[in-house]
Amino acid sequence: MTRAVRRPTPAMSPSSRALARTSLWRRLFDAVWYAQQRQALRHIDRIVAARDGTINDALEREIEKRIFRTGWDPGR
Repeated sequence: MTRAVRRPTPAMSPSSRALARTSLWRRLFDAVWYAQQRQALRHIDRIVAARDGTINDALEREIEKRIFRTGWDPGR
């Protein structure tokens, strides 16, 4: 005679549980969003490295100008 034995299921990490609950569209949106953020950070790193790694007000203004030169208007 065969006996059924219950085995505990492997525990899922909290991040994998959260990933399982998120929709495909949300995961796609997050992937695009974070890719753009990483690209902007890489661009900022290149600007800072070209200026010997020191950050001052003029460099901050240049970074803002380069990042927001796409016609972004905060007044909208």
